[in-house]
Amino acid sequence: MSVFAENVANANGELPSAFVREGGLWAGWYLAAITAGWMRELGQAVYLDPANQDPNDIYQSHAAVEGPKDNKTRSKISSKYEWVIPPLNRYDLPD
Repeated sequence: MSVFAENVANANGELPSAFVREGGLWAGWYLAAITAGWMRELGQAVYLDPANQDPNDIYQSHAAVEGPKDNKTRSKISSKYEWVIPPLNRYDLPD
């Protein structure tokens, strides 16, 4: 699971909107925030992983979350997230 470390992103001037920008590796994806502490409580390893990226789309804050994500774990993960870049509501009209 790829994630971005907020503290490292802030230190490097990386903005969430850049992570999912048009033409980038994550274009068209959404972005949710969850704490590394919560992921670790769920048995996940969280670590910076800046080298495991598309060479044309590099972020110092790129990190990875490793560990089993069975249905029970995914349910727990999803219980404590906050949208940063949410999906459009299917009832919202585009600008």
